[in-house]
Amino acid sequence: MFKKLAGLWSRSGPAVTPPDTVLLADCNFPRPLHDAGSVETVALIGTLRGLGFQVAFLALGEFFLSPDQRDPEARAALERQGVLCLSPSPDQGATGDLGIAGACASLPSVSACILARVCCGGAFAETLRATFPKARFLFLPHDLHFLREEREALLQGDGEALAAARQTRDQERHLLETCDATLMVSRYEIDVARQLVPGALCVHLPLTRHVTARAMPAGRRDIGFIGNFGHRPNGDAVRHFLDVLWPSIMAHSPDTRFHVIGDGAPDWLRALQSETVMIHGHVPDLDALLKRLRLTVAPLRFGAGAKGKVISSLAQGVPCVMSAIAAEGMDFPVGITDTCCATDDARFIRMTLSLLQDDALWQHVSDAATRMVEDMHGPDVMKRQLATLLDGFSLLP
Repeated sequence: MFKKLAGLWSRSGPAVTPPDTVLLADCNFPRPLHDAGSVETVALIGTLRGLGFQVAFLALGEFFLSPDQRDPEARAALERQGVLCLSPSPDQGATGDLGIAGACASLPSVSACILARVCCGGAFAETLRATFPKARFLFLPHDLHFLREEREALLQGDGEALAAARQTRDQERHLLETCDATLMVSRYEIDVARQLVPGALCVHLPLTRHVTARAMPAGRRDIGFIGNFGHRPNGDAVRHFLDVLWPSIMAHSPDTRFHVIGDGAPDWLRALQSETVMIHGHVPDLDALLKRLRLTVAPLRFGAGAKGKVISSLAQGVPCVMSAIAAEGMDFPVGITDTCCATDDARFIRMTLSLLQDDALWQHVSDAATRMVEDMHGPDVMKRQLATLLDGFSLLP
């Protein structure tokens, strides 16, 4: 559509107003097959384009990398969708802040700028404000980083890390204060944000997934964990599962195997590969593997935000047994809360075994999960929320 319009702008005749541009500033181009945050980024881009905006993506990290460290395929995937991608040319070396300023100057007028993550888009807020003084600024934390850092520091008793988490909190508070609105995936974190900055405009943009078909329990027996191991909560969760939870589960269900799915598995985890613990690494077709799993687990002991691993599993009708941290901010119906949300290790084990052994319970949870995803996490939900916000700012095309 935008390519067609671009051709119209160059012709003589009545003037045609080009679509408004929304600039999304993040660390790197999204890789939706590799991490949940990228899935949400791609959904947001698609929603903005569906609302009639041209979207530009500023990959901030690429201005500090050498050409061989960049990801041209991730950039090309966005360009095929009609997104204007801003990064150094393939043969250009690192250009730092100066390159970022030059890339931004090449854009047409920007009506809104979305700053993704406090450490990425948020770190360049002032540069972007100076470049686009008339734009509305939206903060997209994905999760409140200070909350995740604080929880990890408290779990490990690390005073230095706790002090660093408080610095992150101050940076996120500043963005909450200075941006026109904040887009948040977790209802719990909306409350946290409003405690930090009373009166902050926070809009709930739930994680977005598609439900494909009704799942059935027949032929399923195994457990899976989904997570990119560049994200520290995931390594801690798998270690805790294998050390504390897995022995009891195996004692009652010895034919069950545990599948660990995701990039960057550390050496200690790869060393545990066995007939019952299978380390897959990156899986290009996650849905195909989920169709074979009986359930997934999310035994997170620290973290923040709504969890993509959880909603991806539920969207396929695969129950997910989760810790309180993993379930936080997701507004589950009672049918899922009572059967999948564990408040301690003993309950986690009991819930896992019940879903492994009881087909009727499994089907009940599976059906409740897909209904919830359809009602609360379908693409139309994000579109409505975003349209209402942008219309309030008089930005809708």
